Amino acid sequence: NVDLEAIKAKNGKTADRLTKILVLGSGQSSAEVDRALFDQQFDSNDQPMFQLDWLTRSAGFFPMEYSPLGLEHFSPAYTDYFYQLASETKAAVAPKQDLLYKGMGFETIRDVYHKLYERSICNQDLHTTLLCNCEVVDASFDETVKIAFAQREQQQQFMADYDCVIAGTGYRHALPSCLNTLLQAIEYDDFAQPKIDRDYALVYQKQINNSGKIFVQNQEIHTHGVGTPDLGLGAYRAGCIVNQLTGKTVYDTQALQVFQTFGASS
Repeated sequence: NVDLEAIKAKNGKTADRLTKILVLGSGQSSAEVDRALFDQQFDSNDQPMFQLDWLTRSAGFFPMEYSPLGLEHFSPAYTDYFYQLASETKAAVAPKQDLLYKGMGFETIRDVYHKLYERSICNQDLHTTLLCNCEVVDASFDETVKIAFAQREQQQQFMADYDCVIAGTGYRHALPSCLNTLLQAIEYDDFAQPKIDRDYALVYQKQINNSGKIFVQNQEIHTHGVGTPDLGLGAYRAGCIVNQLTGKTVYDTQALQVFQTFGASS
């Protein structure tokens, strides 16, 4: 539940205006937060307690692709296909596949829409705004959180003040800092991304005489494709690594079959 008094006390605010809450992002987490806050907006006298805005830099509030054939992209077969593509092709393809692993469940989107519709037909002010294509370009704190947005398609900027900001914007891929002293020995591609072999080990520079391997998981979307952050392939990736460590086939990593073919035969 939203503690409005705590928000006002922290920001030095009184009840002279409506508290403003911002949710950022367009994934499942931000959708669930927005839905929960939407249900808390009005008091027992049907008076609004806060303004709720939901903004995202994505092109829209879209459902995640969850059809059976779409899910076949999360397979060793697609990983094999993607891994063999040229680096520049991988860099172009990967950003276009975000709805395969980002976005919201269809039921959640429908639930949010129904709540908005029900409030609208009751002649209530929505006291909420949904806005896409808006990227945060700057933020500062001075009693309120002042945020500068850029509407990406219109190429226009605007400012807004909020008392509370909830970011459901995911995470950034990066190698852990404990590897910093080793990174100078790693091979990098033309996009300054570390090279990773098919079995999830970092590739050393040719002149480096190495006697060990550094395996990575969930850091290889630029080399292995859209299945990287998918938990469904976690056991497969772990199996590949175990097989490499033991030098034998402990786990059958060829068992996950799909119905479609991803590349033209040579």
